[in-house]
Formats: sequence, C-alpha cells, structure tokens
Amino acid sequence: MAFQPLIGETYTPTSAGLETLVVLALQAALIIWSTRITTRVNNTAVATELIGILGLTVLLIVVAAIRGLGHWSNLTSTGIVPSAGYWNWLGPFMLATLLGAYTIVGFESASNLAEETQQPHRVIPKAMVRAVLASGVVGMAFLIALDYAISNIPAASKSSAPVAFIVNDVLGGVVQKIFLIFVVVSIFACGLIIMVTNSRLIWSMSRDRRLPGYQLWRQVPRATGGPSWATILAAVLGAVISLVLINHTSALVTLFTASTIMPALLYTSTVLMYVFVGRQRRGEAGFFSLGRWEIPVIAGALLWLAYELIILIGPKEFRDAQYYVLGALGVGLVFYIGQWVLEPAAMRTEVGAHGADALEATSQPAPAQADTAPGSGAAPGSDSA
Repeated sequence: MAFQPLIGETYTPTSAGLETLVVLALQAALIIWSTRITTRVNNTAVATELIGILGLTVLLIVVAAIRGLGHWSNLTSTGIVPSAGYWNWLGPFMLATLLGAYTIVGFESASNLAEETQQPHRVIPKAMVRAVLASGVVGMAFLIALDYAISNIPAASKSSAPVAFIVNDVLGGVVQKIFLIFVVVSIFACGLIIMVTNSRLIWSMSRDRRLPGYQLWRQVPRATGGPSWATILAAVLGAVISLVLINHTSALVTLFTASTIMPALLYTSTVLMYVFVGRQRRGEAGFFSLGRWEIPVIAGALLWLAYELIILIGPKEFRDAQYYVLGALGVGLVFYIGQWVLEPAAMRTEVGAHGADALEATSQPAPAQADTAPGSGAAPGSDSA
C-alpha cells in the first residue's frame, strides 16, 4: 500500500507477496548480523517518523488553510456513512473507536528486550509510557490535520490509499512521495522490531526449555548478533502466513482483527495478574511505580479493555477473527501440555533470578560457545545493553 505507489508499481497479490518475502529476509539478516545495527536502524526510523509526521501535520493544516481546502466541519461529519444509527450500539462511531486498538499495540515490545537493557525494572516501564504517549499525541494530531485537509470526502473515502490521496491533493505529488518514503521506512522498522520481539521470545523460552526444539532455538553463535535460529523461525512463520494468504485479502483483514483481539486478551491478563500478584512488589527499590496514580490507571485500563473486548467479540463480522484467536490459543495449549510432559522440571521451575540456574547450569556449554547456557546472564546481542 505504500512501497508500490512509491515506485509506481501497480498492485498485484503476487508482487506484494514476493516483496514481503524479500523484506522478511532482509529483516532477519539484519537481526542476525548485528544487534547494534538493528538498534540504530530502529532509532533512526523512530526519529524520522516523528519529525516527518509532525512536519506533515503542520504542512497539511497551513497549506490547506491557505488554499481554502480545509474544513473544520469534517471533524464532526459522518462522511459517506448515513447519520441514522451512527451513534447506536456497535454503530460506526463505536467501531471507529477501535482505531487505537488496531494501531497502539506492540508498545510492550520493550519488555521483551529487558535482558539486554540496564536497570530494566525502571527503564522498560518508562519506555512503554513514552511510546504510548508519543503514539497517541502525534497520531491524534495527524488525524485531525488529515480530517481538516479533506476537500472531497467521497473521493477520499473511495481511495484505496486515502492518506496518500489527501496528501497529494493538498501538498502535491513531490510531498506525497516524501511522505511515502517515511511510511515505508517506518513500516520496515516496525516489522523489524516485531521480528526482534518474536525472536527474543522464542530464544528466552528456549533458554528455559519451554519450547519444543529448544536446543536449536536458543543458540546464539555470535555475541554481537541476534539468536540466529530463533530469528529464522520467526521469519519463516511470517513468510508462511504471507504465502498462505497471498490471494485472500479478506483472510488478511481477518488476521489483522485477530492480531488485535489477541493483544487485548494479553493486556487484560497482564493487568489482572498485576492486580492479584504483581502489586506485592510495589514500592520495592529499583521498581517503577505510578504512586498515587496506580489505582486510577488500573481502573481505567480494565474499563477500556472490557469495552474493547466487548466490541471485538460482539459483532458477527469479527466471528472469523475470533476463530483465529481460539485456534492460536488451542495450538499454544497443545504446546504447553506437551512441554509439561517432556520437560516437567523446566515447567515447574520459577524463571527469575535463580530459576534458569536451577535447571542445568552445569550441563550446558559456556556462554562464549555456540549454545548460550541458561541462567548465564548472557542475552543475545549483548553489545546493545
């Protein structure tokens, strides 16, 4: 949706699928090659995205105002959707509130890199808060600018790439190309971090013997690179999904919705576990704390997550996505039970300061060798700590 218009290529499922495979291969190679370079690519993309979106937001408002294209009434317009039933239960407005659920996800990825971060109990929560605030504030400002700058609502609504359409209409083709470059870089970096997160999850669970084939997935051949086989597994799984859905756009949209329901369930379980278990560590030295804001934040989070899940589970249009989620949870349960049967000692051991050491610290190779020892304290890509 961004790369092909940028290079002037006509969209086809085959070309999009092949380009996706190339991107997955590049991301995997980069992660395996160097954690430090991967970090720099991500940091650069974040900086350019913030600068680009903020600059584009200002340009859209200023130029649209000067050219007389802007209309503040767009912010309260129902567009091409009939006003009848717009505010009803599960009506267009309520479904539109899911925009945040679809877009402000993955901010917890920082926690999956905690073992490569100094003072993670303090650094990781602050990084997650900054990510949510930046996404929310900058994203909202950009959406307001886009709405204001729409000169032809029906035409923008019918466009396959409405954001690019609005930018081109207001700022011209050159700025549209620059904007698409920012989008491509941002999407590449986003996919890169998703793969990093997946590979680190696979690696950490394999280190603790909680995945089938953990002997292979936990290998880190180079101290300055990522876990090679875990990264390859993450890339291959992504490639398989892309190939299976290459000609099924409806299935792809369903997958997007399923990948929104799953984080909502994850966030809900995380908040509940914190309420019943995690709060026992509240106030400990070195741990991030919300202080007096903790109870209001917890209450607000639970209310929002309940609202989000009700909307995602209520409409029959999301039924296929719910089946995807149930299927994924079922597969996970099978693997979980299988590991309890195959590795009962590992599954019973609490993973923490001494959990991994208690498993087999003396039976694994030293950290400098190809297979990273559980509990050795050596995380993949330690050069970025």
